[in-house]
Parts: sequence; C-alpha cells; structure tokens
Amino acid sequence: MTEEHTIASPPPARADSPRRSSKWDPTLAEARQHPGEWRRLAQPMTKSTVVQVASDLRHGLSRAPEKRRIKAVRAGDVWESAWGHDPSIAAPDAYFLWIKWTPEAAW
Repeated sequence: MTEEHTIASPPPARADSPRRSSKWDPTLAEARQHPGEWRRLAQPMTKSTVVQVASDLRHGLSRAPEKRRIKAVRAGDVWESAWGHDPSIAAPDAYFLWIKWTPEAAW
C-alpha cells in the first residue's frame, strides 16, 4: 500500500488587503530633491539586504520596468550607491546604504 503525500484541495481564499506603499517611494523622492548629493539612509540593514539593494539601484536603469525590484526607480533615473559601516555607529552588524541621484540631463 502506498502512502499519499498530497490531497486534492483548493487553497484558502486570499483576503485582499490594501497594498502598503513601498518605503522606497518616499526615500527616492527625498533623494531626488538633492541631485548629485550623497545621502545615507537613516535605518541600518543587514549586509545581504544592503548589498542587494545597492545593486538593484545601480542597475535599475538597465532593467525593464516590469523587472525592476525597486518599483520606485523611474525611467531615466541614474543612481549611484555604496554600502558599508558608518564610522560614527559602533554596531558591527549595522550596514548602511548611501545613494546619489543624477538627473538624466546631467549625463
């Protein structure tokens, strides 16, 4: 006799909740108000997150809009990013992201 590992069953109904807006919308909007200026995000991240986000921002221009991980990146946005420890903060597991927006007209 064989043991069954699955049974036929539809998934539960998903309760549609209003989509939360991304934290990146206001973050990138604020950075756009300071073109050409390096800005450090106030909140620390894990190393793996900060590395991924830095890459996603740098390569956002080269990806199709539907494939961008950070949806707040606009067509024509050119972002520079850097990550690391802030020397003024002693926490060894706190990584920060610095971003700089360059208007399309500048390049």
